[in-house]
Amino acid sequence: MNILQSHLFAPSFSSKINFVTKKELLERFKKNEIGAPWTVEQTVIGEEEAFSRGASICQIGGLTNTKKMMFFHINSCMSDFLPLEDLFIRQTGAVETGEAGVNGLMGGGMPKNLSIRMFKKIYNTMRSRAKDNLSVIWGQCDNRKTHVGYNLKEDTWYINCENTSFDKDAISSVEDINKTYSLIHICDKDEVYLNGKKIDKSELNQCSFEEIEEDAILPLP
Repeated sequence: MNILQSHLFAPSFSSKINFVTKKELLERFKKNEIGAPWTVEQTVIGEEEAFSRGASICQIGGLTNTKKMMFFHINSCMSDFLPLEDLFIRQTGAVETGEAGVNGLMGGGMPKNLSIRMFKKIYNTMRSRAKDNLSVIWGQCDNRKTHVGYNLKEDTWYINCENTSFDKDAISSVEDINKTYSLIHICDKDEVYLNGKKIDKSELNQCSFEEIEEDAILPLP
């Protein structure tokens, strides 16, 4: 039994994932922004909120246990990440597994060689911490950037995807979500909203953890 197969029945709570306009996201979040160069050392831990903009091939997301959070935005340069990989693993451990368990989110990324390799590095660590309580919204089509914020009191991830070719929001419907991201997996207890309105998760083109882990969708080159 490998690390991804053990302890898969950890308790979970319900986090919200809310797709919003870029304007709303930037109006909501003012503190703890992760900006360039987007490294492991910039990870935010123990604050009530954090956010970051412009994840294209980058990896963006975090962990929460309802009392503490960590939030990262990491560029997909392996030479930057590998010397700090152990630090990242320790950072994920800062969010202790309590009675409620640990929930996580991974986003951003593009299905290109460098981005895939970094996704799988980050994914393995995140999955080992969050177990089945990991939601993945990853692998944007071209000319997209994802902006993400997390609010601990609300236990809500706010996500915006921008069409950089037209300088406007790319998501206004469930169909837009499906067309934008190549990997979508919403954990059982997470709820998804679009501009504040709850959507039926069955409408999303979801993949399984098994497909991700068996390279059925994103094989390495």
